[in-house]
Amino acid sequence: MQIWPYGAMKITENHLDVVHLPFVHKTTIGRDNKTMINGPVVERENELITFYVDNIIDDGKTVPLKPEEIVDYKKLFHLQFHYPNIWQNFISEKIRAFAAFVPVDEENSIIYIRYYQNMIKIPLFRELFNYVGKIFSIIILRQDKRVVIT
Repeated sequence: MQIWPYGAMKITENHLDVVHLPFVHKTTIGRDNKTMINGPVVERENELITFYVDNIIDDGKTVPLKPEEIVDYKKLFHLQFHYPNIWQNFISEKIRAFAAFVPVDEENSIIYIRYYQNMIKIPLFRELFNYVGKIFSIIILRQDKRVVIT
């Protein structure tokens, strides 16, 4: 749980910007600023919005694909936003991060973040893996917070 001195909508906007990874997270999940983003493909069904993203290494020659050019996009990495404040990052088939952006008042919000995995079954290793995932999520969240501040 983290308290941010910002409204929930501003925080939500940051977390839905799937193309910010190579710029904001260049030392973690953004691959050192070498990522090119194909798409994203965005689908909306009632209160659920799904963003399908295809990140590839930018070789300086390849032109990014437009959303309508991406084949089998439902197999790609994706994140979902369930209006008004639930966010899920489907990192892989067996790993996901969940966040709830909860307004305290007009200018403050609480972010609850959880990390889930269904790969490691051995209790001690599972707890260690989950702990490392949680710490990594906090580091990434701090990178996002710098963007929201500025």
